[in-house]
Amino acid sequence: MKKNPQGKRWHRLDNTGKIFPMIANENLSNVFRISVTLKEEIDPGLLDRALEEVLPRFGGFKVKLKRGFFWYYFEENKHQPFVEQESSWPCRYIDPKSSQLYLFRVSYYGTRINLEVFHAVTDGMGAVNFLKELTAGYLELKRGGKSRVPEPGEDGAAQTEDSYLKNYRKMRTRRYSSRPALRLTGRYIPFGGESVVHGYADTGELKAASRNMGVSITKYLTACLIWSISRVYRGEGQEGRHIGVNLPINLRAFFWIQHSLQLFRGDSH
Repeated sequence: MKKNPQGKRWHRLDNTGKIFPMIANENLSNVFRISVTLKEEIDPGLLDRALEEVLPRFGGFKVKLKRGFFWYYFEENKHQPFVEQESSWPCRYIDPKSSQLYLFRVSYYGTRINLEVFHAVTDGMGAVNFLKELTAGYLELKRGGKSRVPEPGEDGAAQTEDSYLKNYRKMRTRRYSSRPALRLTGRYIPFGGESVVHGYADTGELKAASRNMGVSITKYLTACLIWSISRVYRGEGQEGRHIGVNLPINLRAFFWIQHSLQLFRGDSH
């Protein structure tokens, strides 16, 4: 394995994350949010302490964005992030030169903890894992206990691995055909404007509906989106147009199953 010429303090953006720094701005933040709602009001002091203790276990989050001659790259961030009370709209642009140079934001409001992340840092599952650890650490401190002590060797290396390079296998080129997809139209929100839509669904009912159709929740919701789009444009004479939806797929489960089978057969060393 080639050594990193810059040492552990420097690493490349993965193949998916390279595009985000080039197109992100105030009008296209490329920031997503997940949150957890507890039963009691959030103690900002304890949340700040929990963040300080959890962050070292997630090397992929403990970074700042730097610009090289030809590409952006991540460098270890030695500053300490801080939590803030939510006071504005969600998913605001994260300026790489602000917020202690971090590319994520932890805020609170009432009983809710919010985590907002610039998409170049991680995907949804990585953010969920971070928020779960942060919440668990906060609740442990709330009970008067101590946060979880990292296991030996748990330095966040797995968080910064580019699994595409590790698992990529070159395949023969396959030709495929495509046709122009329907492009959504409508009234654009003015620059600086905001629009927040709250939707609620019962998880049990959603799982049951997906199971009844014999598909995953992702596929079920995607089909609902396509159906909704087709209904809107049916009355505009565009019925029958191709509708294309691009979806990010979490491949961790596939590779974990493959790795588990290898261990079961004794193929892995």
